[in-house]
Amino acid sequence: MFIPEAYITATRQFVAQANSWSLEELQMEVTVADKGQKPKIDDCSFAVTDLKLQGAKCQNNKLYLCTSISTDLPLTILRWKR
Repeated sequence: MFIPEAYITATRQFVAQANSWSLEELQMEVTVADKGQKPKIDDCSFAVTDLKLQGAKCQNNKLYLCTSISTDLPLTILRWKR
């Protein structure tokens, strides 16, 4: 993603318009799946692959500090909730 904030804004606007909701009513929920896990993806969710997390690792959808410069995230789900 060259401009990640534009992608996040576009997903938020899409979900708000598709459901006739106000932008101010939406909150983002981020879920990082473990390898092999298949999370639920609905009409308000967007799956992103090949993200890198800097200075931490993610296990069971929780962040832990680590000494690695970056770790790969297998699958990240961005979901807009009302």
